[in-house]
Amino acid sequence: MDMEQQPDNNSNKNRKCTDIYAPIAWFILLFSVIAYCLIFSNSSILTKGRDECGNVCGELNDGNLNDQCGPHDMRNYPKLLNQRHVNKSWIIEYKCVTDCPQNIPDNFIQCWEKGDFLKVPNFLTDYGMKVNAFLRYMMTSWIGLGIYCAFSFLFSIIILILLRFIPQATIWAIPILLTGLLFLLAVLSFAFSFDSSSDGIESYLYIYVGFFVIMMFVFVKKIILAGKIFGEMTKSMIKVPWILILPILTFLTLTILIAAFLFTSLWIETSGTFSPGTSEDGKFELKYEGTKIMKVIRILNILTFAWLGNFIINCQHFIIAGSVTKWYFTRDKSGLGGINKSSVTNLVRFHLGSVCFGSVVVPVVRLIHFGFRIVKCIKASVNFCFKGMQPQRCNQEFDSIDKIFGIYTKSSYVLIDSHGTSFWESGKKSYDLVLENLGDIYWLNLFKDILLLLNQMFVPFVGIFAGLFIVVIFEKLPIKDQILNLISFSGL
Repeated sequence: MDMEQQPDNNSNKNRKCTDIYAPIAWFILLFSVIAYCLIFSNSSILTKGRDECGNVCGELNDGNLNDQCGPHDMRNYPKLLNQRHVNKSWIIEYKCVTDCPQNIPDNFIQCWEKGDFLKVPNFLTDYGMKVNAFLRYMMTSWIGLGIYCAFSFLFSIIILILLRFIPQATIWAIPILLTGLLFLLAVLSFAFSFDSSSDGIESYLYIYVGFFVIMMFVFVKKIILAGKIFGEMTKSMIKVPWILILPILTFLTLTILIAAFLFTSLWIETSGTFSPGTSEDGKFELKYEGTKIMKVIRILNILTFAWLGNFIINCQHFIIAGSVTKWYFTRDKSGLGGINKSSVTNLVRFHLGSVCFGSVVVPVVRLIHFGFRIVKCIKASVNFCFKGMQPQRCNQEFDSIDKIFGIYTKSSYVLIDSHGTSFWESGKKSYDLVLENLGDIYWLNLFKDILLLLNQMFVPFVGIFAGLFIVVIFEKLPIKDQILNLISFSGL
């Protein structure tokens, strides 16, 4: 990056709002969905339930104009009774009652007859048994799991400190130690293998050991360069400690977003209409059907959720990229006490529209990518012939496009925060910079992912060995159950 592309750490006097139309369009889209849900939906259907005539229990139902079922005033019938048909046990009848019968338990605002109404598929039963077994393993070895968590957290902090002060030695030590642990695990697996079906495990472990050794000898220069970058990264993290809190805030925000998405999805499902029909026992019934607008709103809700999720993540990328860039390109770092505050201010006051606009591109590509994955699965399962279409090839191409757009957007956010330009203008500059340094960017991203993966593998392996050593001493359970507990929990 030349001098003209260095960040401007001066005041924001000449900085203007960029891409302001993007958040305006987003707010119009969002509030239109919310307004439709508030006007045409009825959330009481989810909580109180409805009978076979579309009446919500405990309410007046003055909007129900169909008189074939009799009166619609259910204010004196607050509970929904779910009961089997007298002659046809596979049919469930729904009607509003004053109170639950004596032989049917009262479940808050509904009355459920004992017994299973629906036959649970076999694969769900098998899955439930596996979950139950896993929970049993965890409950019987909570001491070992707690020790494992403590060791994993401790080694994570130690690795972060080592990357700050001795990055080169740490970068080399992690793959070497991981290779040694894999080799030790292969030896132990060979020594304690009593089942002939597990003979292939040692072979796979030896292959992994050979792969790591070859990788370390072939890519020596790239690993050294990655070590320098990791060293600078940890310096900026220690100088700007608020960066470590941003992922936690992002996680909490995404959790709230997921809860809101589920809530709005359920609310949208109650915004349909009732049409006359016939039930399985031949009686009149109002069937609940979704309107065309409701089906469009479903898709719109999913797109809004994908857009908002990417927007929240991109806000984190914008703040981190701006803070690290300003710290790296500033010679006198004594006056950089509030660069996180500066990046947050630039985001909220000027460039929220650019981040919002940039958050549209990646979700669209990912949705198309997801569509080709579905097509690939359908073709693999039913052997369906698509004329002129190769889902596997399209899936790989969109996977590459997704990664390229991710690099472009992150680079664009650095230039937006540095120069205050719009998303398109920053994207053009980012394209030139990425194209000029494409080889270095590709290899650095590749080795960054490999080193992070090795680090993520190293911490659980150390935790497993340390926790297993202490568990064997203090626990009386079989060694097989302890290994299953630790490996399962490390997978989580």
